[in-house]
Amino acid sequence: MTTELTILAAYGLLIIAMLFLQIALVIQRMGIMFVASPRDDAPKVGGIAGRAIRTVDNSVVAMALFAPAVLALYVQEAGTAGTETAAIVFFVARVLFIPVYLSGVYFVRGPVWMTGLFATAYLYLQAIPA
Repeated sequence: MTTELTILAAYGLLIIAMLFLQIALVIQRMGIMFVASPRDDAPKVGGIAGRAIRTVDNSVVAMALFAPAVLALYVQEAGTAGTETAAIVFFVARVLFIPVYLSGVYFVRGPVWMTGLFATAYLYLQAIPA
């Protein structure tokens, strides 16, 4: 397995862990019945529980962007030291994004998020055949 694929799998596990944290925080804030309900007309979840929901949503979007780039590199056998580094940078940025977003730190979240996005863009640029 390539480094990029290993990081893709690790990122999937990170999102699963974040889902468990999200569930625990939402139960703590809103109660178990809220989580068990269909939430058709649910009130907005605020505080750290709401930020946890948004963190997971953001992480899933990041996965949707990251995974095709990694898979394209793998299929083409186009991985390089640069793509390995970009995948590592992506993963570290996404790990850092979680506590930064959950804590509500302003002006740090954006640069951390952009770092992961730029790393993903680099992977796509490397996946496009010359």
